[in-house]
Amino acid sequence: MNVVSLQMASQLGISMVGTKAYHLSSLMNQGFNVPNGFVVTTAAYRHYMQPYFHLGSELREEDITLPEPFIQELKQKYWTLLDKKEGVSVAVRSSGNMEDLSEASFAGQYVTVLEVKTLEQLVSSLKKCWLCTLTEHVVEYLRLKKLDDKQSLSMAVLVQEMIHPRSAGVVFTRNPVNAEEEEIMINASIGLGEAVVSSYVTPDLFVVSRSKQQLIAKELGEKESKLQLTEEGTQWIDTSDQERSSYSLSDNEALQVAQLALRIEQEQQYPVDVEFAVQQDSVFILQARPITV
Repeated sequence: MNVVSLQMASQLGISMVGTKAYHLSSLMNQGFNVPNGFVVTTAAYRHYMQPYFHLGSELREEDITLPEPFIQELKQKYWTLLDKKEGVSVAVRSSGNMEDLSEASFAGQYVTVLEVKTLEQLVSSLKKCWLCTLTEHVVEYLRLKKLDDKQSLSMAVLVQEMIHPRSAGVVFTRNPVNAEEEEIMINASIGLGEAVVSSYVTPDLFVVSRSKQQLIAKELGEKESKLQLTEEGTQWIDTSDQERSSYSLSDNEALQVAQLALRIEQEQQYPVDVEFAVQQDSVFILQARPITV
């Protein structure tokens, strides 16, 4: 099975769809607001990449040849997702079978390609996600974590409707700084969440009490710049004085994000760190994983 809907992905398990897609599929089926999409499974990765494994980190995108039947299957799923909507783009995201483990996160080592608008760009982005498993950084990380001899690394690829957020960020259901279990901590900024997740900006901070369900502290961040989508792709733009002096979330939105994260923690049965995005008046869940320190 090469390509499945995101809704079906959780039925196949992590070994077939990777950790990220599996958890998002589960959350979607539990009624959480997750952008719709489909998953290119690890079976496709193993089948189409195996002839090139011997090249290791020397393999390049242009070296990978994909058969026409697979391209047509990808095309059908892509067009079904777009559903003839004008101006719709997708995000293409790596979903490794060993990603977001309690003992290893692979943070920053996998690939996400945003604002993909054509089938050709989708195929190119798929190859980029597959290629990241062969980089020297990932191979060394596996060795350091002593995971290389436990199971074989495989890569699924998640394709989702692109969210164009007003604000985005990450929420921790336990404070990762002081390990305070009573505190839910939210970091948020303007534009795409990559600015927060990758620590490119100083975000706004919100602290919510778990037991009281109240905002107990907030701190205005510098929000020095924002990552926005343009016709040419993503672009860093300096924030205005008004943007820097205003909070990226209202108090009510911060409480809503905290409550969503708590619901996810209850479903997953462990403390979570959740990436979210606010588009118009809707909060979307982009990723949920165990908190790692």
